[in-house]
Amino acid sequence: MHTENFLDLTTTDGVSVCIAKSSIALIEGNQNSISIITLKEKRADGTQIVLTVNYFYTNLKIELNRWEKMTP
Repeated sequence: MHTENFLDLTTTDGVSVCIAKSSIALIEGNQNSISIITLKEKRADGTQIVLTVNYFYTNLKIELNRWEKMTP
């Protein structure tokens, strides 16, 4: 379920994750239903947090664009 400030997504490993829309740095996608999300936050060892989710790139962009219009 998506809320005003969070996305509830499922990774390709089957794990459900809840991501704050404000923490997304980059979204990449391809022709199928898989998108790669890079977060602004990093792990303790300094590596970037990257998630591969079962969600269409276009749908994620629409959701984030809608949120950005509501959140100046």
